[in-house]
Amino acid sequence: MTEIPFNFAPDASSETLEALATHEDSYIRDRVARHQNTSPETLKLLASDVDDYVRMKVSWNPNTPPEVLIKLVSDKNWNVRSGAANNESAPELARRLHLMND
Repeated sequence: MTEIPFNFAPDASSETLEALATHEDSYIRDRVARHQNTSPETLKLLASDVDDYVRMKVSWNPNTPPEVLIKLVSDKNWNVRSGAANNESAPELARRLHLMND
């Protein structure tokens, strides 16, 4: 079992989360992607993660920039696409693209 190098406290700094965004363990990246303090820049990076669950958590995070959500509505994974289209920060274009693609 991989030791978790970080306590994912609600007050974790965006700098700490950014440093963990490239961790080899996808569980750590997943936790970063769903954290309330993860910056839009870090979420943009994680939106290209190889792990579907990480991208799904990015699609759910309200801090994810609208342009990233538009990209994610074309993801290969349905849960990622749906999460991006239904994110409270999603622009209308993301919702329409999701309806057209699914």
